[in-house]
Amino acid sequence: ASDGNRLTRNTAKDSEVGFLIGTAHKNVLTYNVATMNNSGFFVGGGTKNRLFHNIATQNEYKGFLVHCNAAETTLSKNEAHNNGEFGIVVWSDASHKIIGNTAINNTSFDLHASLPGCISNVWKKNTYGTKDPDCIQ
Repeated sequence: ASDGNRLTRNTAKDSEVGFLIGTAHKNVLTYNVATMNNSGFFVGGGTKNRLFHNIATQNEYKGFLVHCNAAETTLSKNEAHNNGEFGIVVWSDASHKIIGNTAINNTSFDLHASLPGCISNVWKKNTYGTKDPDCIQ
């Protein structure tokens, strides 16, 4: 894994995962588009990775997924719409910040957190149609 990378203004289409951060730390993804993949953006591990102003649309399952091995991830000002399962899903409670994103018209939930999803994670100022659990804002 490589730390401290910046990835800007790329498009990922027709892949298993559009953009994948494995176990790397302090990476920044901005202004990227993931469309028609199985999943759009996947943060599988590492700490302090940041995703800003990205778009995930028409992916088969998830727009943005923050896995249980990741910590202190920031998702801000991203868009997730028309994905086949979730717009933004966070599988851990590890001081993640999900702030100011827009997630609409996703099949299961626009915003979803595995329980306990709101103890140390910050969910605020997001725009969405559906959410689970209720503590998400």
